Amino acid sequence: MSAGERRPSAVEIAGLTKVFAKARALDGVDLTVPEGSVFGFLGPNGAGKTTTLRILAGLAKPSGGSAKVFGHDVVTGPMRSTRSSATCRTSPASTRG
Repeated sequence: MSAGERRPSAVEIAGLTKVFAKARALDGVDLTVPEGSVFGFLGPNGAGKTTTLRILAGLAKPSGGSAKVFGHDVVTGPMRSTRSSATCRTSPASTRG
């Protein structure tokens, strides 16, 4: 790939919104993750991380905006988008003795 050439996107999110009853979980999220990269999704509780990942995995529908995984729309082609990706969730180690 030559300098200045743009890599294809693994994830493309534009104006993504999600509203639960009266709570707005996502408010116009824009994100592009280049193909072949490793991306960490960090933030405080309630920031919308899990909601975004559930939409990308086809487990939830967005209220607005668009989301694509390897060019496949997660709403119109969720099975195609999830076959092309993987997520790895981690949680803090147990503090029980």
